[in-house]
Amino acid sequence: MKSATGFPKSLIVVVTLLFLPPVAKSDWVNTTGAETAANLVEMHLSEEGLRVFFEISPPDAASFVVDEVLQFEVAADSVAIAPVILAAAIRPPVDRTSLYTANGRRSLKSDSTAVSSDSGVVYLEVGFPFEEPPARIRIKPPANKEGMALSVIGFTAFHDGLPVTDMRFMSTELTLQPDWADPWQTRFKNTRLTRYFQTAQRSYLYIEPRNVRHDMLLRTVDVMAQIGMPLLPELDADAQQRLRLEASEYFKSVNPVTIDDALSGRSTHRLEFLAITPAGLRVLQPTEPVNPLTTYVGVSEAHWQSSLPGSVVIHWQLFDAKNDQLWTNMTDPAGPFPVLITSESPNIEWRNFLKNYSDPEVAPVEVAPVDYLSAESLLFWFTGVPDQERAVSVTQRLLVNTKFAFLNRNEDVLRQKLALLATDAEVLQVPLSKCFALPTLGGGIADVVSIDELSVTDIKAIESDAGDGFRALVSWRSPVSGQHWGHVDKRVLQYRALVDIVETDGSWQLAGFTPMEIRELVD
Repeated sequence: MKSATGFPKSLIVVVTLLFLPPVAKSDWVNTTGAETAANLVEMHLSEEGLRVFFEISPPDAASFVVDEVLQFEVAADSVAIAPVILAAAIRPPVDRTSLYTANGRRSLKSDSTAVSSDSGVVYLEVGFPFEEPPARIRIKPPANKEGMALSVIGFTAFHDGLPVTDMRFMSTELTLQPDWADPWQTRFKNTRLTRYFQTAQRSYLYIEPRNVRHDMLLRTVDVMAQIGMPLLPELDADAQQRLRLEASEYFKSVNPVTIDDALSGRSTHRLEFLAITPAGLRVLQPTEPVNPLTTYVGVSEAHWQSSLPGSVVIHWQLFDAKNDQLWTNMTDPAGPFPVLITSESPNIEWRNFLKNYSDPEVAPVEVAPVDYLSAESLLFWFTGVPDQERAVSVTQRLLVNTKFAFLNRNEDVLRQKLALLATDAEVLQVPLSKCFALPTLGGGIADVVSIDELSVTDIKAIESDAGDGFRALVSWRSPVSGQHWGHVDKRVLQYRALVDIVETDGSWQLAGFTPMEIRELVD
């Protein structure tokens, strides 16, 4: 039997919403800690109404539901809306990535009472339908006489799928001010309740040893206006492809880049459609529709270099009546630093002031002279099998130099560098790239930071047309890092490979490389 509100009497309180799944790597980390609250509320706004999903800690259920009546109130333009119960259940809580928990699992606490998250939470899905789209929406949690929330509540809100605010604490009544023409502009009256990705334009300049890359985030609707494409409520695959082609041509002639006082043409160009989520940005697949009002176009332009430049200047030409200033983040080997530019001073300028920078040059791994008084050298001379120390040293130097070689994004230059380290650079480039050119979540390339904990075992002598040497089972771990659109993708990978190393013209070279295992190490 159900009450007038639709509540099953057998359930004092409830839960079932499918919150957005946690993402392993976030573009930013929420520092409020609201995602660890015992009670979570997620609100979704559309012209039809406000749909609210609850995860309620069992000890707090009595404050949310009194005499089978929901104590969470919503009013549209000062008119109270009767709640409609859409779903109710007991479910496990959603684990969320957080700075404040070791494993993303939150504690379900009420005052001094603690309940294991394994026991489940009350899930509730409630609709608050509108008769017509309101100008203001008042949201009031269960509160005391002073208007303060009776329990700790973390909340977030979306308008047409776009986050209005990141996860925050709901401690008192809120007022939501929808912009029905443009969800991007929907705001809470409390200006501190906002999302990380709020601005219509963002810029990121990456200065890398062999690459200068400029990443831009621009609202899809603004890009459509810039290229003269009619505004559509939704972009299907054909419309997305049209925008890609026209925008690619458009960006060839805007935001000119000058490197070491010379105008630089882009070496590569990439464009993606990006959705804003509570965990950051997500690259949309071609089969997914794109809402121009709630998404970014991510533009990435690379300028290949032979060494770290002395200066980079970008003349920003995308200011308009609504956007007359731009925060850009510049990242070089010393780290990131933000810069604000304006329409009156529109240049993004980077200068090389690095004092202790060492350019990562690829060098052949020379064969050390034989010390005939050394037992280890004599053993190698007669058997072709190096001792453990020599095998580790040779392998380490080859892998480190290979890491340096893959800093080059230009395929021709990469092969030239690999030719110093491999008997057949073109053939070995493919298996080596599986370990040294790793794709990032955003579609870019992550670089290997270092070669750590190297182990060389099962060493056997080999003979080949390229030279004599040894074969070994090699394992190591490496931190890898890639940056794109403000996100740093960091991982630690464990590798295992079968490696052939031979002596050729006075240097050690890779003659074979077979990756056997690449796996991510998770804390």
